[in-house]
Amino acid sequence: DIAIGTTCKWMKNYKEKFSMGTLVLGPGPSTDQISTASTRLRQGDCTHISGEYQKTSTPGKYTYYNPKWDVSIRSYVLRTNYEEYAVILVKKKSSFGPSTTLKLYGRSPELREDLIEAFQQLALEMGIPADSIFILANRGECIPQEAATAPQLCASFPTQRARRAVLPPEEGSAAGPLPPYIGNKEGTSR
Repeated sequence: DIAIGTTCKWMKNYKEKFSMGTLVLGPGPSTDQISTASTRLRQGDCTHISGEYQKTSTPGKYTYYNPKWDVSIRSYVLRTNYEEYAVILVKKKSSFGPSTTLKLYGRSPELREDLIEAFQQLALEMGIPADSIFILANRGECIPQEAATAPQLCASFPTQRARRAVLPPEEGSAAGPLPPYIGNKEGTSR
């Protein structure tokens, strides 16, 4: 992700520690799931987190539940043009209470200034305080230790991203299969 806006106090308190990373989306183990693989620097170490989100009957809406942490997540693709950016809304319920997080993802670490400004305005309109909207630090790409020594673990996530034709009338519809996506997805809010 490029930028985050959140009501999660823990994320706000540690916002300077967050950095950009990559998020790759792909087909899940079943047709009603999508797979996610997130890589980012956390506390100086390159970490890799993967999981599966459930598709819903609403295009662009996905759910996730982690029984270990008793966390329920609903994610919505709010805006995208597939070739450049996506804005994802994440509604989370956990023992720490509910939180709303808006994330701006990009196919590259730099996005047009007007997209960043539109993201910030949307976050404000959703009730996210201005001091809880931040651009993530670009600390470069990282390769997790286990991925570096065992490349077969990443075989299902191609190095070259598949490209999708942009269809202007469908912009933002989030209909159809998801293309692999570079960005970042942060773990649970505390």
